[in-house]
Amino acid sequence: MKKDNPKNIIKIAAENLANNVEKFLRLRGWNQSRLAKESGISRGNISEIVTGKALHIEWYTLFKIANAFECSMDTLVAGENIKTIDNPEIQEMVDVMPPEAKLFFRSTDQIPMENVKVILDLIRISVKEIDASVKKRKK
Repeated sequence: MKKDNPKNIIKIAAENLANNVEKFLRLRGWNQSRLAKESGISRGNISEIVTGKALHIEWYTLFKIANAFECSMDTLVAGENIKTIDNPEIQEMVDVMPPEAKLFFRSTDQIPMENVKVILDLIRISVKEIDASVKKRKK
């Protein structure tokens, strides 16, 4: 699978998120129904996320799931075993992020470079899709 293809990036991110949600479910001893109840997200949406089928997830959905698990969004997306690294390239990438995107990062030195790049790519793709959708509606 080519990593620079936007569809592949989204698929990889969806699979990573699915794996991380599964880990948190096991750690808490919860099933999908319990997560749905705790997060306020429908059971169907939770199922799509856990199976990796949810390719377009709203930030607020991620926020609600992270809140239910009592973790940050970057931990939910990147995984619990985030290794601390000191990489100026990460700081440079975060410095150019829009302010909204920075809200999703707890600390730039705790996110592996690969995850930062995937998250930034997802943000860029989302912005392009939103812009295209808005332009369509204006016509």
